[in-house]
Amino acid sequence: MMQMQMAITLWKELDVALQEHGAWKKRLRDVAVRRETDLPVADIRSPACCRFGEWLNALPPILRISRDARKVERLHAAFHACAGDIAEQISKGEFNKAFAALSGEEYNALSADLSRAISRWQLAAA
Repeated sequence: MMQMQMAITLWKELDVALQEHGAWKKRLRDVAVRRETDLPVADIRSPACCRFGEWLNALPPILRISRDARKVERLHAAFHACAGDIAEQISKGEFNKAFAALSGEEYNALSADLSRAISRWQLAAA
C-alpha cells in the first residue's frame, strides 16, 4: 500500500512539473516581450530555485537514484543553464538574441527532452 501511495504521489508531482515547465517557459518569453531587464539571472540559472528543483532535491535518495530521475535531474539542470543564458541576454537588453535563443534549437530541444524524460519517469512510476 505504501509503495502504491508513493507511486501515485510521484506521478502527480511529475504531472505538475510538466504543467509548470510550460508555464515557466511562457513567463520567460513574456518577460522578453515586455522587455523587462530586472531579472534574477542567477536564480533562473539555478535548477534548485524553482519548485520542481526544490522537489527534486527533497526526494528520498531511493527515488533519486533511478535512471529516470538522474536523467530528469541532468536535463533540468541543462535547461536552467540555457534559460539562464537567455535571461542574461534579456537583462542586458539583448532582446533580438534572446528571441532567437527562445526560438532556437538548443533551448527547445532541451525543453522537449526534459518533458519527454519527465513523462517517461511518470510512466515508470505508474
